[in-house]
Amino acid sequence: MLRNVAFGVLLVWAASASAEPWKMHVIDNSSRGADGVKLADINGDGRLDIATGWEEGGRIGLCLQPPVHRIREAWPSVTVGKVKSPEDAFFADVNGDGQLDLVSCCEGKEQAIYLHLAPADPKRIPHASAWKTELLTDSRDKTRWMFGTAVNFDADPASELFCGSKNPHGQIGWYDISADDPSAARWHPIGPAGWIMSLLQVDVDGDGDLDLVYSDRKDARRACWFRLNPRDGSDPAGWAEGVIGGKDSEVMFLSAADANADGRIDFVCPIKGGSFEIYLNRGLCDSEPIFETVRIAFPEKTGTAKCAKLADLNLDGQLDLVASCEHAERKYGVFWMSGQIPESGEEPVRFAFHEISGNEHGVKYDLVELLDLDADGDLDLITCEERDNLGVIWYENPTR
Repeated sequence: MLRNVAFGVLLVWAASASAEPWKMHVIDNSSRGADGVKLADINGDGRLDIATGWEEGGRIGLCLQPPVHRIREAWPSVTVGKVKSPEDAFFADVNGDGQLDLVSCCEGKEQAIYLHLAPADPKRIPHASAWKTELLTDSRDKTRWMFGTAVNFDADPASELFCGSKNPHGQIGWYDISADDPSAARWHPIGPAGWIMSLLQVDVDGDGDLDLVYSDRKDARRACWFRLNPRDGSDPAGWAEGVIGGKDSEVMFLSAADANADGRIDFVCPIKGGSFEIYLNRGLCDSEPIFETVRIAFPEKTGTAKCAKLADLNLDGQLDLVASCEHAERKYGVFWMSGQIPESGEEPVRFAFHEISGNEHGVKYDLVELLDLDADGDLDLITCEERDNLGVIWYENPTR
């Protein structure tokens, strides 16, 4: 049942407090078409590393975060595998050995998922020859794979792979990986999909377990959805499903945050050609969460928003809205807005626009991650850009 209340927010623009773009640093620009950034500490050094699929270059890349005194240099990188049309790359322990591996999702004519097995010795991770690539056999020619993430539904030490695709034959589901032969994993469908943008595992209903969340941008199932974990070990295909927001809209990358400090998980998502939507979690009704939608207009002279996150960038104690865009030719492709996130849509809200990327370079940006890379106490921004081939990059927050 759909229980979602929508409010429109009048956006009153304030002058920008940021007169210049943030300084950009190149992490890796050694291939073409960087498409996404996923973070994990793969070598156990306490620093988060980056997995990226290079769509045009056919490269699955791993960037190893260096010590802070070298953070502004290009990061050491390794090609862990070469595949066609990679759309996503993410971390998962696919063989249960306690060492993270990489998984790539391919669309186009390739339509397959590949497992990139890391060497058991972390010291050999920087060496491409130490990696082994295997086809996940059951994924071949099934659908156009778009996005994936590691989840854990059972006590098996190996990860399950929660994956989504786009039409034709679009679907979401999971692979139950066996440590004995991960390439022989079988597909467990959960439901149909038009074009999956995001897959998350978060506690939506506050009962202490992890639920499934996803955004679907195309066709009959356009919306942001949840499936509630009943804590009985059952197949997620039978979990109760409901709409978070964005029904019948072209929703893009979805991210989770506690937007109003009430202890419940909220979400933020851009609507292509529309507005930013914040889905405020109002608690449970008949055991299902209720969400209230607050809409915030896109600022002028920006691309169409692709990813949005909520975080405190200027250290004023309030969450800011951070966004990346595509279609940003001579427009602002990465920016942030400061202001008070509304509790409802009944009052005008004053926001200030701040550039991050500037408007001279960059066309198609993707996922955003926020991390204090230079250890100065504020959050820097990691993303990638695939049309001007800026590659995997980070922007240095000037707050401190």
